[in-house]
Amino acid sequence: MCSTVSTLFGPPAAVCEQRRLLQALFMATQPRVALFPTPHSPTKPSASKRRLDSAAEDILNILRQARASEAHEQLAKQLDAAAGTAGGWTAALAERLVPAVEYALAYYRQGAGWDAVFVAAYHCSIAAVVQEFEHLVAHAEKYLLDIAVSAAVLELTALGILACLLPNVVRLLGFGGLGPPNSSSFAASWMAQHPGHVHRRAFVSFLKRLDMDWSQV
Repeated sequence: MCSTVSTLFGPPAAVCEQRRLLQALFMATQPRVALFPTPHSPTKPSASKRRLDSAAEDILNILRQARASEAHEQLAKQLDAAAGTAGGWTAALAERLVPAVEYALAYYRQGAGWDAVFVAAYHCSIAAVVQEFEHLVAHAEKYLLDIAVSAAVLELTALGILACLLPNVVRLLGFGGLGPPNSSSFAASWMAQHPGHVHRRAFVSFLKRLDMDWSQV
């Protein structure tokens, strides 16, 4: 059952509705965002990819279990240690964190698998998504099988959570000053995948709502 905490964008019932929508969106796009191959997969991930996946999972667990009372320095050390197992904070690790957060949106219920820090980031992110991309959310709710729109809403929510909790990761993806300034960045590829759904001006406003600035794609 959804938590009944107050939110930035509506009453508890609205929280539950948005959570159910995000879970439905994840299920609609599950083959695309699966973190790990199935046991019957004909191919096995490389050692480096396994390290990235493992580090992303560890970072996700640290974030979703973080408490508001936890010292920032202590949390930063835990996150740095987890990232260090895959070679540190890199664009490759950042790219694995996006589907990891999408996974959390579907499989961890508020009040059960998320602690205060992650819940607060979720509230900020979904509020910004609803405010800046209301048409996308409405379309996704009506047409769950429109994979492109479902993926856009789900990924926007995940990016918003990362922007709140790990802004440098979002910059490594190419949405800020630390991102690679070329067409091979995750940001450039992602925007190209959603040309008719996510307009640059709305995305800039979305980042600003989360205290981030767009510098290049």
